[in-house]
Amino acid sequence: DRKSPKPFFSIVLTMSMHYPYEKDIDSSFSIKTEALPQELRYYLNACHYTDHVIGSYLAHLKEIGIYDNTIIIITSYHHVHTANFGEYKSSEIPVYIINGDINPITGWQGPCNQLDLYTTILDLLGIDSKWNGLGHSLNSKSYQNSVSDDKWNISKWIIQSNYFEANNIIE
Repeated sequence: DRKSPKPFFSIVLTMSMHYPYEKDIDSSFSIKTEALPQELRYYLNACHYTDHVIGSYLAHLKEIGIYDNTIIIITSYHHVHTANFGEYKSSEIPVYIINGDINPITGWQGPCNQLDLYTTILDLLGIDSKWNGLGHSLNSKSYQNSVSDDKWNISKWIIQSNYFEANNIIE
């Protein structure tokens, strides 16, 4: 990041949340309570590890002096795909925008979709484009969800089924 010509765009992807939640990946943090299902405890361990790594990256940006001039978006591209979390399962994705100057009074504060991020980035950077993506900017209370229940159900069906394998799209 320090050596990249400015301005630059960087994407950091993690695989820690795509782990089969069958064991702890961070041995320094283990949830021992029997009150939660074991798979959920392993998932929370993966969350803790991911949070730690993101925190280290943010500290690195501060250390090299570019944190304050960086728009940071932390998100997931889907919710947890497991049936064993019971009441703890959510279909919403987390979205955190740091240094984006989104006013909490005038910006959207509710559920959104990943496809809203491209439009939001254009809006935050003041980029006027003929095509602003399929989503809507989160920098406005007038946000409208572009994904209807029907579209969501089709997406969920493709992601959670063996659609690609069954149709010989992948091996």
